[in-house]
Amino acid sequence: MNADPYAEAAVLGCILLDPHLFYEAAQDLVKDDFFTPFHRDVWGAMARVVEKGAKIEVLALEIPDKGALLNLLEAVPTTANFRHYRSIVLEKAQRRALQEAGQRLLELGSQEGDIESDLGTAESLVLKIRRLKTSSSCVSVRDVSLAIYNELEKRSEPKPVRGQRSGLKNLDELLGGFEKTELCIIAARPSCGKSALLAHILTRAAADGKRVLWSSLEMSRLQLVNRLYAMIAGIELQTILQELPDPDEWQRLAIAAGKLSGYEMMIEDSGHMTVPKLASIARRMKAESGLDLLGVDYLQLMSSSGKRDNREGEIADMTRQLKLLAKELDIPVIVLSQLNRMSEMREDKRPRLSDLRESGSIEQDANKVVMLYRDALFNPQADEDAIEILVRKNRDGPTGKVKLRFLGEKMRFTDDEKHLARHVPQTEGVKRGRASDAGFSSQRVPEKVWSRAERE
Repeated sequence: MNADPYAEAAVLGCILLDPHLFYEAAQDLVKDDFFTPFHRDVWGAMARVVEKGAKIEVLALEIPDKGALLNLLEAVPTTANFRHYRSIVLEKAQRRALQEAGQRLLELGSQEGDIESDLGTAESLVLKIRRLKTSSSCVSVRDVSLAIYNELEKRSEPKPVRGQRSGLKNLDELLGGFEKTELCIIAARPSCGKSALLAHILTRAAADGKRVLWSSLEMSRLQLVNRLYAMIAGIELQTILQELPDPDEWQRLAIAAGKLSGYEMMIEDSGHMTVPKLASIARRMKAESGLDLLGVDYLQLMSSSGKRDNREGEIADMTRQLKLLAKELDIPVIVLSQLNRMSEMREDKRPRLSDLRESGSIEQDANKVVMLYRDALFNPQADEDAIEILVRKNRDGPTGKVKLRFLGEKMRFTDDEKHLARHVPQTEGVKRGRASDAGFSSQRVPEKVWSRAERE
């Protein structure tokens, strides 16, 4: 039997003997963790008393049968074994939850429907049970204060951002990095470099020792890694694909190969990909080896797993599912997106949020929306390597513009030295910490993984 009424009674009896134990118990237990209906009622009554700021005692509890409450007191003469009883109640609750999940799995196995969605639900159920541990809504002000102070102290150090850095100084300072549970959209018209920017961000994360999953629906694994070679070695992609590298380039390619072999980066290049299928892959990677960052190239190439009458509804479903996946796995999810042609019809061709293709839900679901603009695509006299990164949405920070250099033939982004520390945020009074080193610098990356010269 996945219940222990005696342990439940002992936990409640200990709380009646020492009401302060309720706060400790509430860190792990909730009302539904008690199997016996009477015990659930007693726990609920205790919680209501605490909410009112009163002391837990027999007369204060809204339980008609006071004699039964007295029996709980008599069941435990001492609170010495309270934590032991609490652990039993929690374990039994987890086992009941596991049993319920098993029944749900049987139902999924016997029903008709989208198999990828059902497989994702099954994996989510199992992973949820594995890490099942509830927490109390009551926390100490002292603990919260200390956590906030520690966070402020960290932000005052040279590392200026809370989330995963891109390695581009001004962009990190403005955007605040890519934080856990966030959905970030990088959008641009074709040939603006959005795939290269995603590669830059994911490679920086891997260089920082993070475990990365890269889902590419546009390019194969060979095309992706060729671009990584070009980016890391600083060699034109054309040389890698069609020409014979010279001795110096061979040496740089060998160094790049050594770096890539040390990265915890997985590539998924299936031509047909749905969000439930991607979620299944990500969940498995998270459970087996860990996962810190997910990148998707790109949204409009994904297939819908549902039945919608129009593409806008399908895109809305997919962005919502990707946002929920970021929260479930506690990781940042970065997704590339196309833009419609409206920006090209305006005098100022810099993209806006309204240019997001096929769905306004992209803007709604995303925590951050970053757009790319290259003036050289429209103005022959413009600097060919100049690119603007437009932070159009930043839920927890400022928006603004960052100017970078994009060496397209080498797939490389670098900070524009003329504009370092000169971006103009559009939200007043929002500040990040001090800036870090530009490029791929990281105190956590050994010299053999990323050389000092490349960091500078």
